[in-house]
Amino acid sequence: MEQPKLDRSIATRRAVKPNHGPSQSPVRVEGFDGRTLDGMSTEYEISDSEVAPYLEAYPFLVGLLVDAAPILHRYFPNATLSLEIAHDSEVEDDRQLALVVASPCPFDELTDKLRRFDSEWWLDHLPSAQDRLFITLSFG
Repeated sequence: MEQPKLDRSIATRRAVKPNHGPSQSPVRVEGFDGRTLDGMSTEYEISDSEVAPYLEAYPFLVGLLVDAAPILHRYFPNATLSLEIAHDSEVEDDRQLALVVASPCPFDELTDKLRRFDSEWWLDHLPSAQDRLFITLSFG
């Protein structure tokens, strides 16, 4: 099946409150390709109880998250990656999974790394997220 064309001139980011709570037990959700997030608690902090049901509803995200973790660690080696559900208060039942990259690096350095990650990897994989996942930065 052919992927839809993406207008790369528009980049959207949402601000997400950092979630520094303790990780839950490992999330066991299977994606379409048989891969799971089992054991991914070493890659992602997951303290939001809505994440597992969200991934069960959208299992195509599992493989994307499994693939994204090592790539993100190449661009952000000292960052903490976390998953949480972001709600848009202006739209009823508009939820997305937020992959939050938290790092103590300076703002300019983080945004430069994110631009490189976007252009070199994320924008090619964005259509497979089907508007259900976004990646954002948390500073400090």
